[in-house]
Order: sequence, then structure tokens, then C-alpha cells
Amino acid sequence: MESIGTLAGGIAHDFNNVLGGILGNTELAQEDIEPTHPVYRNLESIKVATLKAAKIVSQLLSFSRIADKGFEIIDITPVINETLNFLRSTIPSTVQIHQHNKEMLIPVLADPIQINQVIMNLCINAYHSMGDSKGRIDVSVRITDSGMGLSVVLGII
Repeated sequence: MESIGTLAGGIAHDFNNVLGGILGNTELAQEDIEPTHPVYRNLESIKVATLKAAKIVSQLLSFSRIADKGFEIIDITPVINETLNFLRSTIPSTVQIHQHNKEMLIPVLADPIQINQVIMNLCINAYHSMGDSKGRIDVSVRITDSGMGLSVVLGII
């Protein structure tokens, strides 16, 4: 897992450099023409798409930083937030992702990469079960007392 995180981080850095070149050259081209020129709109579209790609790379880099950790006490909420942000860029917009408990502090002893993988797999499976239709994935986390101590329950509907 650590090796995959390192590889993903390296690829993300390289891809970010390519995106920087695309963005820089697009902005330079925009300076050379009038905003009323028809090509200006195309350049603006390239710029917007490049910035979206850069955001995805940033999320990938966040995951790669998590990859070198093992079990530790973590707040599970930011891990869930990052995972769902990444999923929003991969699952079609016809599927809504609703997260409950966004601000709740939920400490757990876990490997953040494994938590990420579980949430990704469950949400992708939920999306695939919808077929090509519209749908909604609800993600919630709560702390319960199971009689044997406190437990964290992750629910994906």
C-alpha cells in the first residue's frame, strides 16, 4: 500500500507539472487575443478543465500522503470527506452523494488507507447497483454503545 501511495504521489506530481504548462500557455495565449475573439472562449474552456484536473491531482496527492501511515488514532471524518470528494469526480453527476455528520469528531484506531478503500468500494458498488439511472448515495457515521464498548458504525445506503 505504501508503494502504491508513493507511485501515485510521483505520478500526480508529474501530471501536475504537465497541467502547469497547459495552464500557463493557455493564459499566455489569452493575453495575445481580444476577449471577444471566438478562440478566447475555447481557451477559457481549456483553462477551466485544467483547473478541474489540478483539483483531482491535489486530491490524489492527499491520498498519497496518507499512504505511508498504519494504524493510528485518527478522526475518521476528514478521511471520509476526502474520499467522497474524490468519488464526486469519478461517479457521474446523475448520482448524488449526501454526507451526514460532516463536522462530527469521530476518533477511531484505523489505517486511513483501508478506511478510504472500504468507503470507495462500498460507494462504487452502490453506484454500479444503480445501473445507468439517477440515484443517491447517503453516507453517515455514528458512534454506538454495543454493550462491549463504543463502536463506530459507517452506513452507506
